[in-house]
Amino acid sequence: MESSSPPPPLLLIEPNGFERFPPLVALSECVFGEFDYPFNAFKNGNGLWNVNGEEASYDQRDNLIKSVIDAGIFNTDDYESLWIYEEGENDSEDWELVGKLKNGMYFSFNASCDYTGFDCQGGGAIDFSKDGHHFWNFGLDENQRERIQNRV
Repeated sequence: MESSSPPPPLLLIEPNGFERFPPLVALSECVFGEFDYPFNAFKNGNGLWNVNGEEASYDQRDNLIKSVIDAGIFNTDDYESLWIYEEGENDSEDWELVGKLKNGMYFSFNASCDYTGFDCQGGGAIDFSKDGHHFWNFGLDENQRERIQNRV
Protein backbone atom coordinates (compact mmCIF):
# COMPACT_ATOMS: atom_id res chain seq x y z
CA MET A 1 0.00 0.00 0.00
CA GLU A 2 1.37 3.34 -1.03
CA SER A 3 1.46 5.97 1.69
CA SER A 4 0.60 9.53 0.89
CA SER A 5 2.80 12.31 2.14
CA PRO A 6 1.40 14.66 4.77
CA PRO A 7 0.14 18.03 3.59
CA PRO A 8 2.66 20.87 3.64
CA PRO A 9 2.74 22.91 6.85
CA LEU A 10 0.41 25.88 7.05
CA LEU A 11 3.31 28.30 7.36
CA LEU A 12 3.11 29.93 3.97
CA ILE A 13 5.57 32.71 4.47
CA GLU A 14 8.48 33.44 6.79
CA PRO A 15 7.79 35.48 9.96
CA ASN A 16 7.12 39.14 9.16
CA GLY A 17 7.52 38.35 5.48
CA PHE A 18 4.17 39.89 4.60
CA GLU A 19 6.05 43.08 3.81
CA ARG A 20 7.77 41.47 0.83
CA PHE A 21 4.53 42.06 -1.05
CA PRO A 22 4.39 45.79 -1.76
CA PRO A 23 1.07 47.57 -1.20
CA LEU A 24 -0.96 47.24 -4.35
CA VAL A 25 -3.40 50.07 -3.85
CA ALA A 26 -2.59 53.79 -3.65
CA LEU A 27 -4.45 55.21 -0.65
CA SER A 28 -5.02 58.45 -2.56
CA GLU A 29 -7.11 56.55 -5.13
CA CYS A 30 -9.45 55.01 -2.56
CA VAL A 31 -12.92 56.37 -1.85
CA PHE A 32 -13.31 55.21 1.74
CA GLY A 33 -16.79 56.73 1.96
CA GLU A 34 -17.89 53.70 -0.07
CA PHE A 35 -17.26 51.63 3.08
CA ASP A 36 -19.42 53.73 5.43
CA TYR A 37 -22.44 51.50 4.79
CA PRO A 38 -20.85 48.14 5.71
CA PHE A 39 -18.74 49.72 8.50
CA ASN A 40 -21.89 51.14 10.09
CA ALA A 41 -23.77 47.87 9.62
CA PHE A 42 -21.09 46.14 11.71
CA LYS A 43 -20.93 48.89 14.35
CA ASN A 44 -24.74 48.83 14.70
CA GLY A 45 -24.84 45.03 14.96
CA ASN A 46 -26.74 44.54 11.69
CA GLY A 47 -26.08 41.21 9.97
CA LEU A 48 -24.07 38.13 10.91
CA TRP A 49 -20.38 38.78 11.53
CA ASN A 50 -17.26 36.82 12.44
CA VAL A 51 -14.35 38.52 14.18
CA ASN A 52 -11.02 36.69 14.16
CA GLY A 53 -12.91 33.49 13.42
CA GLU A 54 -15.41 33.96 16.25
CA GLU A 55 -19.10 34.42 15.49
CA ALA A 56 -20.40 37.69 16.89
CA SER A 57 -23.36 36.08 18.65
CA TYR A 58 -25.79 38.26 20.55
CA ASP A 59 -24.15 37.77 23.97
CA GLN A 60 -20.64 38.63 22.71
CA ARG A 61 -21.52 41.12 19.99
CA ASP A 62 -20.82 44.28 22.00
CA ASN A 63 -17.36 43.07 23.08
CA LEU A 64 -16.41 42.04 19.54
CA ILE A 65 -17.64 45.32 18.08
CA LYS A 66 -15.59 47.20 20.70
CA SER A 67 -12.47 45.13 19.92
CA VAL A 68 -12.69 46.01 16.22
CA ILE A 69 -13.34 49.70 16.90
CA ASP A 70 -10.46 49.79 19.42
CA ALA A 71 -8.16 48.15 16.83
CA GLY A 72 -8.75 51.19 14.58
CA ILE A 73 -9.95 49.33 11.49
CA PHE A 74 -12.70 51.87 10.76
CA ASN A 75 -10.38 54.89 11.03
CA THR A 76 -9.27 55.12 7.41
CA ASP A 77 -6.96 58.07 8.21
CA ASP A 78 -4.79 55.55 10.06
CA TYR A 79 -4.33 53.24 7.06
CA GLU A 80 -0.67 52.80 6.14
CA SER A 81 -0.92 50.21 3.34
CA LEU A 82 -3.58 48.37 1.34
CA TRP A 83 -3.16 45.16 -0.59
CA ILE A 84 -6.83 44.66 -1.50
CA TYR A 85 -9.47 47.36 -2.01
CA GLU A 86 -12.80 46.39 -3.53
CA GLU A 87 -15.90 48.57 -3.36
CA GLY A 88 -19.06 46.54 -2.92
CA GLU A 89 -22.71 46.84 -3.71
CA ASN A 90 -25.89 45.28 -2.34
CA ASP A 91 -26.68 41.90 -3.92
CA SER A 92 -23.54 42.07 -6.04
CA GLU A 93 -19.85 42.48 -5.23
CA ASP A 94 -18.41 42.24 -1.70
CA TRP A 95 -16.81 45.15 0.09
CA GLU A 96 -13.25 44.08 0.81
CA LEU A 97 -10.13 45.58 2.37
CA VAL A 98 -6.82 44.00 3.33
CA GLY A 99 -4.27 46.33 4.80
CA LYS A 100 -2.06 47.56 7.59
CA LEU A 101 -2.66 50.39 10.03
CA LYS A 102 -0.02 52.91 11.06
CA ASN A 103 0.03 51.24 14.50
CA GLY A 104 1.26 48.00 12.88
CA MET A 105 -2.09 46.16 12.94
CA TYR A 106 -2.82 44.02 9.87
CA PHE A 107 -6.51 43.69 9.02
CA SER A 108 -9.01 42.27 6.59
CA PHE A 109 -12.61 43.37 6.20
CA ASN A 110 -15.09 41.54 4.01
CA ALA A 111 -18.81 42.30 3.87
CA SER A 112 -21.78 41.45 1.68
CA CYS A 113 -25.55 41.75 1.78
CA ASP A 114 -28.60 41.05 -0.36
CA TYR A 115 -30.57 43.76 -2.14
CA THR A 116 -32.49 44.62 1.05
CA GLY A 117 -29.35 45.37 3.07
CA PHE A 118 -27.53 44.02 6.09
CA ASP A 119 -30.63 43.69 8.30
CA CYS A 120 -32.07 40.83 6.26
CA GLN A 121 -29.24 38.84 4.65
CA GLY A 122 -25.88 40.40 5.32
CA GLY A 123 -22.71 40.30 7.33
CA GLY A 124 -19.08 39.48 6.89
CA ALA A 125 -15.75 38.77 8.50
CA ILE A 126 -13.14 40.96 10.14
CA ASP A 127 -9.71 39.66 11.10
CA PHE A 128 -6.81 41.56 12.60
CA SER A 129 -3.43 40.93 14.21
CA LYS A 130 -0.18 42.80 14.85
CA ASP A 131 1.71 39.63 13.92
CA GLY A 132 2.13 39.68 10.13
CA HIS A 133 3.00 35.99 10.02
CA HIS A 134 -0.07 34.99 12.03
CA PHE A 135 -2.29 37.31 9.99
CA TRP A 136 -1.02 35.93 6.68
CA ASN A 137 -1.69 32.34 7.74
CA PHE A 138 -4.88 32.73 9.76
CA GLY A 139 -6.38 36.15 8.96
CA LEU A 140 -6.48 35.74 5.20
CA ASP A 141 -8.15 33.04 3.19
CA GLU A 142 -6.46 31.20 0.33
CA ASN A 143 -8.11 33.41 -2.29
CA GLN A 144 -6.81 36.58 -0.65
CA ARG A 145 -3.27 35.21 -0.32
CA GLU A 146 -3.27 34.18 -3.99
CA ARG A 147 -4.57 37.56 -5.11
CA ILE A 148 -1.83 39.37 -3.17
CA GLN A 149 0.94 37.03 -4.36
CA ASN A 150 -0.17 37.06 -8.00
CA ARG A 151 -0.48 40.84 -8.25
CA VAL A 152 3.14 41.48 -7.34
